[in-house]
Amino acid sequence: MCIRDRRARVAAIDMLGATAHCAPKQLGAVLPRAVPALAGALADTSAQVRDAAKAALDDVASVARNPEVKALKRELIEALVDPAHATREALDALLGREFAHALDAPSLALLAPILQRGLRDRAAETKRRAALVAGNLSALCSGTAQATAALAPHMPALQPLLEAAAVGDAHPDVRSAAARALAQIVGALGEVQVPFVVERLVNAALGCRSSDATVDGGDILGGDAGGGANGGLLGGAASGASERSGAAQALSLVLNELGEDRVATCLTQSLAPLGRQETAAGREGALWCVRYLARDTAEFSPLVGDALGCVLDGLADDADPVREVALLAGKQLVRSHGREELRVLLPSLEARLLGTAWRIRAAAAQLIGELLCLVGDAKPVGVAVEELDDIDAAMGDEATGALIEEQIGAAGWRNTLSSLYIARLDAVAAVRQAAVEVWKTVVPNTPRALRDILPVLVARLVAMLTPAGADGGAPRGPAAPRPPADASSDDDDSGDEDLDEGDDADAEKQRVASRALGDVVKKIGDRVVPELVPLLRESFAEGDEATRVGVCLGLAEVASATPQRQALGHLGLLAPVIEDALCGSSRSTPRVQAHAALAFHALYGQAGRDAVDAMLPGLLRRLDDDLDDGDGSPAVRARQALRDVLRRRSRELLPLVVPALLKRPIGDLRCAALSAVADVAGGPLSPFVSSVCLLYTSPSPRDATLSRMP
Repeated sequence: MCIRDRRARVAAIDMLGATAHCAPKQLGAVLPRAVPALAGALADTSAQVRDAAKAALDDVASVARNPEVKALKRELIEALVDPAHATREALDALLGREFAHALDAPSLALLAPILQRGLRDRAAETKRRAALVAGNLSALCSGTAQATAALAPHMPALQPLLEAAAVGDAHPDVRSAAARALAQIVGALGEVQVPFVVERLVNAALGCRSSDATVDGGDILGGDAGGGANGGLLGGAASGASERSGAAQALSLVLNELGEDRVATCLTQSLAPLGRQETAAGREGALWCVRYLARDTAEFSPLVGDALGCVLDGLADDADPVREVALLAGKQLVRSHGREELRVLLPSLEARLLGTAWRIRAAAAQLIGELLCLVGDAKPVGVAVEELDDIDAAMGDEATGALIEEQIGAAGWRNTLSSLYIARLDAVAAVRQAAVEVWKTVVPNTPRALRDILPVLVARLVAMLTPAGADGGAPRGPAAPRPPADASSDDDDSGDEDLDEGDDADAEKQRVASRALGDVVKKIGDRVVPELVPLLRESFAEGDEATRVGVCLGLAEVASATPQRQALGHLGLLAPVIEDALCGSSRSTPRVQAHAALAFHALYGQAGRDAVDAMLPGLLRRLDDDLDDGDGSPAVRARQALRDVLRRRSRELLPLVVPALLKRPIGDLRCAALSAVADVAGGPLSPFVSSVCLLYTSPSPRDATLSRMP
């Protein structure tokens, strides 16, 4: 009503109302424009214009032919006359009415302004109800071509309102209702009648702005420069996680209405791989899309590989929000498609369970737990951090393990348990906790499970001690020697951060593997040591320096974890391997010898003097051998080994080593060996100084007797 004269406006309104009686069919065709004009006249400054508009609306409403709309005529007109107070009541009346007839154009013309007013309302509940009504009405229109054609003229006004509510509203219920309504409208009218809806939702989900949007219809988040009907209604507001989540939810529902081909096209061309998104916001939005597509798409099997690739890439992302959404997407993928795609999901997650970044390992453990609980029909067992000391108290039942083994096979089940067992001894508390929770949930008896998986577990641990076997590549740096740690200890929380760039991921794997070896030996040492030591000896002989260091760490843990009685029984197996690592050939570099000395001290701690008696004769033979064996002089290697061994516990070992070195005949090589001992022994060598001096000043062997030694 753009007429300036008041009386002319009143006359025009009266004529429009009279048309309802003399030409109702023609009026019905123009009602989508007439009703908004009359609604605008209700706010006129002139009381006469307002009264005429109210009377005309009453006449125009009689044109509607839908019986349910006619029954609600009073509530609808009241909502048009007093939208601030009566819109909620009109929406409630529409939601409470069961529609049994198709909607005609005049009926939709009466309802559309009320829906628009409801979607603009500040109250979240009003917007939610308006979205519900819009979705229900579109479902009614999908049955006939006439009703669909009647709904199409209202889309330029409804589409941006529904998009803004689905993407930008702060209330999740409003976003969900608006997303469903938008999808129902697309399903009823088709994508042509809702232009650029997919492109606009993709841009909103990926955090694109109007300046870099690629569609002609503008951008939901920022609006188009021309301010057209398809422009965004959020006024350039900052795109946050809720906006990306809302856009992803709406996009998923809309794509599923358009068909599985559109779902596949969007996922493979716009979302995956995750690396195509340059910003963290874009990667987060893509993962939100993956989450909702996994939830809403029934036939998702062909796309599980692409979706899982996005999830795994997201778990390795530098940004915390991206990793969090990736974990949510992974859980949704597991819950929705875990049973059907078990053989795809489980191996991929197991590979990440022993990865380099601890956050990925922790997330992989959680997702494996979700997957195994789904397949085994079990409820996860919660484990507090303070309960990690009792990691062997399994709480699973036989039925759970049997169900899982039936689904993935005996070999796959043993591989999974082996991965979980290793993850239980991770250096990071978060990974340990996640792995222990899964273990306690699916394993009824830890010792029995360990015996079942022993061959697979030992093979994997030996492979982890070998960087090339575990990672497929050469080691990146030296591992610092450290004493063998108690495999069951959880006091070391220094790993609660990702490895620094200078740290060696392969060395960390070796430490985890060595701790796991020690833990296995503690539980079933009598059975595992005879099988384990030959494998370690073979890896030492065939591996490079980093591999040999890992083998020495493993030997140290095995020796430390072996009880005294068993250590004495297996001394014939352990001592030759450690001796060879100390000074057997040129493979025993100084770095390897330093780690082999740790293994010797671990064995000495369990076997005592018997360990020295088992290794000292071979060491003395090499001390007296100055011939080049092709790998250098055995005497030089033996002296270095002697230094490494005596750097620790020299006070305990010197009474056993020095008398053997002082036995005649004494030559230059023995003198060099004594010099090496003096370099590292320090104060503990003092009681033997007089015996050494007497030996070298006495011309007869009798004067050099060891009877004077303490």
